[in-house]
Amino acid sequence: MPVDSILRIIENRVLQIRYFREHGDDTGSVTKQQICDLCGLFEKAILDAMYAWVPGGSLDEVDALADFIVRVRDVNGEFGERDVSYALLWTWYQLFPEWALRIFYRFVGGVGCWSDVKYMCGYLRENTHEHATIFRDAILDIMLQQLLDDSLLWGRTMDAYLENRRQFFGIGEKYEGENENGGWKRPREPLLKRPCARIHLSLAAKWCPRETSKYGWVFALLVERWKQNNVGKKIQIQESSRHFRQIITRLSRELVPT
Repeated sequence: MPVDSILRIIENRVLQIRYFREHGDDTGSVTKQQICDLCGLFEKAILDAMYAWVPGGSLDEVDALADFIVRVRDVNGEFGERDVSYALLWTWYQLFPEWALRIFYRFVGGVGCWSDVKYMCGYLRENTHEHATIFRDAILDIMLQQLLDDSLLWGRTMDAYLENRRQFFGIGEKYEGENENGGWKRPREPLLKRPCARIHLSLAAKWCPRETSKYGWVFALLVERWKQNNVGKKIQIQESSRHFRQIITRLSRELVPT
């Protein structure tokens, strides 16, 4: 059966699941079975597309199936079904692990939210699958890398802002004599406004699970991964954990709208 035809069937199944949720007919076990059946159909579609592929040929059909997972997760699209997208993504991961991570990047990068990290970890925990730990750790590393990137970027941004203020107000400047600028050896730079974190940074810190929340166990995993990633840099484990908490606190405070 052509991929387009299979996708139409799968789309109808997803819409049916959403109908059950919206009209209060979701009995839990029924929906879970529907999602399980949907994943079986989706896996067959992936395998059929791969078996039909020839070396050097186009992967358009496989790409269409990958894009469908993104469409199911898209909060602004026609579906916006989080749990269904996680189930489909796990199905995809078991066949194409690296490709699944690229799809997850698209979740947190636009169609979903950084909260997908904790919710995806929750899905993998509730649906104990073989190799789920490897996938979970890879997802956690995505958030950790983003938090590190945000921390470094914000540090550079604030350093530039403070340096601008020092130059503008002449703080700490030493001059050998006055000139036409009243002692300034160079024209003053325009005084910049304090940078807005929401313009420069992602919302990873905002949606990172907190230690005392329902997903505190995900926070503990993040701290553990952070320690492991910093051991090779000769940073004390205790100091590494404290550093991670400080990053979350500092970035979260900056992301609060003013």
